[in-house]
Amino acid sequence: MSGKLVLGRRRVVGIDLGTTHTVLAWANVGAEPRAMEIPQLVAPSQIESRELLPSCLYAPIEGEAHDDPFQSSPWIGGELARKRSAEVPGRSITSAKSWLCHAAVDRNAAILPWGTSDESMPRLSPVEASARILSHVARAWEAEFRSPLSIETIVLTVPASFDEVARELTLRAARDVGLDVTLLEEPQAAFYDYLRSERELSALVRDRGGHADILVCDVGGGTTDLSIIRASADGYERVAVGRHILLGGDNMDLALAHTLEPRMKKGSKLDAVTFAQLVLACRRAREILSSKDSPESVTVSLAARGSALVGGALHTQLTRDEVRRLTFEGFFPLEGLDRAPAARAALTTSGLPFERDPAITRHVRQFVKKHEAAGGRVDALLPNGGLFRAEGVIERVLATLGGAVVLPSADPDLAVARGAVRHGLAKLGAGRRINAGSARAFYIGLSGDPPRAVCVLPKGAQEGQPHRTEGTSFDLVMNAPVRFDLYTRDAKDDPAGVIVARDETLSILAPLAAHFGAGGRRAPRSARVVIEAELAVTGTLSIACVETAEESRRYALSFDLRKEDTRASIVPPSVPPNTLDAARLAIESVFGKSSSGAPKELVRDLERLLGERSRWDAVTSRALFDAVSRVPGSRRRTVDHERVFFALAGTCL
Repeated sequence: MSGKLVLGRRRVVGIDLGTTHTVLAWANVGAEPRAMEIPQLVAPSQIESRELLPSCLYAPIEGEAHDDPFQSSPWIGGELARKRSAEVPGRSITSAKSWLCHAAVDRNAAILPWGTSDESMPRLSPVEASARILSHVARAWEAEFRSPLSIETIVLTVPASFDEVARELTLRAARDVGLDVTLLEEPQAAFYDYLRSERELSALVRDRGGHADILVCDVGGGTTDLSIIRASADGYERVAVGRHILLGGDNMDLALAHTLEPRMKKGSKLDAVTFAQLVLACRRAREILSSKDSPESVTVSLAARGSALVGGALHTQLTRDEVRRLTFEGFFPLEGLDRAPAARAALTTSGLPFERDPAITRHVRQFVKKHEAAGGRVDALLPNGGLFRAEGVIERVLATLGGAVVLPSADPDLAVARGAVRHGLAKLGAGRRINAGSARAFYIGLSGDPPRAVCVLPKGAQEGQPHRTEGTSFDLVMNAPVRFDLYTRDAKDDPAGVIVARDETLSILAPLAAHFGAGGRRAPRSARVVIEAELAVTGTLSIACVETAEESRRYALSFDLRKEDTRASIVPPSVPPNTLDAARLAIESVFGKSSSGAPKELVRDLERLLGERSRWDAVTSRALFDAVSRVPGSRRRTVDHERVFFALAGTCL
């Protein structure tokens, strides 16, 4: 079966498909995991092997000659792709992993690079971009070991907060390059890696009275992933998982870019594509200035639009103190953590719906308070992710936890990939496993009034154990396409088959779809079925309708990700509500009663939030028109106000 570990295979491989970097580790059974150095282009004709592979793709401009043996034309990858992304605007794909969990776009459509209007620019879907990065890793493995990666046992990591659609798409990206993988949550992988220090952990368990709750705080380039794992003499159990928080190093780079933008162009703003280039340049500058023994400042440079040469560059200085102040005051503050944050627009670019509140320490505090309210506690912090290399960041998170101690990671960049290998080895019997199961309960919506839903998979359900709605059966429409609303929530006591009210505690996922054919002209129009759900060994959700009749035919359901369907009531909105709120705030800053924004920059600011105007759909355009038409008299403030008012209103109409 797909995803099972096979004893006959020679090695266990762990792949951390990260937002910023991708890492591969491996081990033979009975050996310690180690990272493999991945060969990649670092200069136009120079290949070097490094432990970190930038999760970046770049399409060379005309005249550039780059022969990448690990990518097919027109893309190159690796360190050179990362460097060229910061030098040439609008020709790179970064943060593909964040796009996999962006429900407001068609993740199977060729939408990346986002924001460029160049029709000649090659494009990829988020799934294809992720597959290309995995393909680079697979080709590098084959070059190293002279055998295909596909014959090995592979564990691929995903954020614990990834919903089922994002997990399914990650699995699809792996299958597209011929890899049969098992998925593992990244905080669990980080904990598996820490188990090399199991003696220290045992001492902590004894000191804390027989069990210790460890907060795994994984802050990567695109997400903040929180989980609590309980350690005891009986083993390890994952007891809590945080919600999906699209907040990480990318947001810090955005904030730095907003700080430097006025200096780049003497107070004016950059166009959307050049601003994206500035964000990439800020990433590299932040990494340098956050390291130990860093210089006092670095120069941040941008090539002039339309040129790949440094001669027309814009440049300014970024200091170590500026990075430190932004890190602590903006993302790791210690004040006001128990208060709701003030309303503010999200730091948003490239179309991704980042968190409105950038305070990572506040998100940590809220998660821990919820765990404490359920009778838990936090005894230790296990930090993971390159962001924790910055001086003082670990201490900031510890300060939010009271008396917790820190469990140091051996290497936050490599821990997840190595831990994935340890998980694979544990499934073979070489080590203890974390008892995890399903992090959430799943429900299918029922027709009728009042709105209700039936639980099909309880929280904590173990992999490979099917659950049926026994005692609760349904009539299934036959010989016609049908769709089911799928919901999820944190629930502890809803068994499979229980029917609950469909309220605000349920979060909707992409719908499930199928076409059930009974065959023959006289085939019945409906069949009596129960619903069977299972957490598959691959780490994804499997749901099917099973007939109660003697034949017991089984009808599998799959996620429907098509965007052309017009039934908006069951299809996620094209723009998340928080992003639309930010767009309304931008309009209000220009046309509201207390105007402070520059009208000349409004349309460009909206495109940063929502993407190109040509891609705004009817729902988005209507919301913007409602906002701009609310105070029509404000258009008479200046000539620029009137021009922008009619231009924006016309676009929306």
